[in-house]
Amino acid sequence: MRLREKELGLHHKEVKAKLEAEKNRADVEIAERKLSIQLLQSQNLRRAISSLNKLLLTLRFLPTGDLYIAIGGFISIRKTTAGRIIKQVVNALCSIFPQHVFLPRTEEEQMKAEIDFFMISRFPRVIGAMDCTHIKIKSPGGDNAEVYRNRK
Repeated sequence: MRLREKELGLHHKEVKAKLEAEKNRADVEIAERKLSIQLLQSQNLRRAISSLNKLLLTLRFLPTGDLYIAIGGFISIRKTTAGRIIKQVVNALCSIFPQHVFLPRTEEEQMKAEIDFFMISRFPRVIGAMDCTHIKIKSPGGDNAEVYRNRK
């Protein structure tokens, strides 16, 4: 156990989980700041829902696809309001998406991305990846055939 972990009285896995939670919290705060102007427009001030709650509601919905009524219960709103909020947040995310997610544009950027991916996973000629996207690759067979198995 490292000295800092002993001071905190935490195991390495607990420290790692805490650091990951802090990173996720920081990412959400950054996204909320970038989206807050769009998310606060045309809002009923009588029962205003914060831009942070709108973002968290949408982030809870997107990976699961749960029913609006279940997601709405998260912040005590009706399913129609949940649907409106999710649509608003997704539109706001789409408007800033090109500024933050893109493939390498120049040959130099592509070469650097290929090298970086190769250093991480020894997978050649890759310049980008999206989680949960499966692309069928025909195995060349032979000694390395198992490398091409989809393990998801």
